[in-house]
Amino acid sequence: MAPVKTRMTCIFTMEGLDENEIDRFVAYRLKAAKAPNDLFDSETVALISSHCRGNRRQLMNIATLLLDEAFFRQEKAIGSHLILEKENPGGGCHAVPGCIPDHSGQIA
Repeated sequence: MAPVKTRMTCIFTMEGLDENEIDRFVAYRLKAAKAPNDLFDSETVALISSHCRGNRRQLMNIATLLLDEAFFRQEKAIGSHLILEKENPGGGCHAVPGCIPDHSGQIA
């Protein structure tokens, strides 16, 4: 991490997003991507929100993994079942936060 710090001119921290801000953030990102507003159901956004605790990077990473999983399963919407399901074709356990496998079965 030292090489990165020597190249940075400033370091700042951002406060995490609250639930309303996360809803608006997701809506904005979907609009920017020209995706349907209902691509992620409200329960899924709430689950992601509670897991990420407002961290934008975690939110984007988990949303991307869920999009990959939905594509892999040929589903048109991201439902909470992708997070809550105990067994899935990629292996692993979605019921445990942070345990969302990629398609190789590796934990992301």
